[in-house]
Amino acid sequence: MKAIVLSKTSKPELQELEDVVLDRDDWVKIRVKAVGLCGSDMQKINSSKPPEKYLKTRILGHEFSGEISELGKKVESLDLEQRVTAIPLIPCYICLPCKEEAYQLCENIKSVGRNLPGAFSEQVLVPAKNVRKISDTTSYETACFSDVVAVVVHNYHIANSPMGKRVLIFGDGAVGLTCLQIYAKDNHVDVVGKHNESKVGLLGGGYTHISDVKDLHDNSYDIIAETVGRNQNQTLREAIRLIKPQGKIVVAGVYESGFVGKMIFRDLFYKEATLQGSNSYGVWNGENEFDIALRMVEEEEINTSDILTHILPLKEFSKGVKLMNEKEKSGAIKVVYRC
Repeated sequence: MKAIVLSKTSKPELQELEDVVLDRDDWVKIRVKAVGLCGSDMQKINSSKPPEKYLKTRILGHEFSGEISELGKKVESLDLEQRVTAIPLIPCYICLPCKEEAYQLCENIKSVGRNLPGAFSEQVLVPAKNVRKISDTTSYETACFSDVVAVVVHNYHIANSPMGKRVLIFGDGAVGLTCLQIYAKDNHVDVVGKHNESKVGLLGGGYTHISDVKDLHDNSYDIIAETVGRNQNQTLREAIRLIKPQGKIVVAGVYESGFVGKMIFRDLFYKEATLQGSNSYGVWNGENEFDIALRMVEEEEINTSDILTHILPLKEFSKGVKLMNEKEKSGAIKVVYRC
């Protein structure tokens, strides 16, 4: 099989590997048809650290869809050639968070593309219980958005599913633009970004360039969703300034491991504001948030066509990375690879 392998610092390479072996009775093998390039993948690819120092798998990729090519002996609920996507998170189901259905906080969690071989490959293995069927009318590329949408659904739920509120989103990438669509159903939403003003306008949001965020008034927003992360202070500092007293800041942006930022915590204290993380997705009111997201994608409640900017063959993986690294010039928001 062909796979993208990150064996050298910042140099993903297409390699020919042996086919993956399905050796678990309750897992399946999926022939990958499409896989998305996530911001967390970009952090790993762009890292200056040698991959062997921080990666538990050299094959990344967790936003994927495809066809079942092999079934474990005990799998009866699925069929060969079925069109599917899958939840990449694999909890242990026995630790305390799992017993409380907070599976995203599992103490022993595994994840496809993080510590198990990922889907930047022609084949990937996943537990059968993680597999979700996709309709014949849903393209493989569109199905890849289920993970992104699930992350935002979780963020929205943590924000207490606001209605009639003023909401600010930091970031106008794929997660930020998805946040805009979900929050804007029942709220006034503004976006702070630096790449996609026209997209924000098309999707119904107000727009402020990050360089002009200082012009926004203090205490203006009930809810703020931070989707940028990485290794910068500005978004959370401004969020604390802009949040109303007793408002809520929900952080979905992935910050680099070990990054230490500076914020004015005294302002957070005086406002009695909440600063809360939003980690992946889990179960809400008894329903898996990935299933909620997949339903929204299939019923076209989320406009993915304005977010999916580039579809490339897997062999042009490095071109997609370059497009994302140069998105001010390329206009890239979401890159999906066909396998």
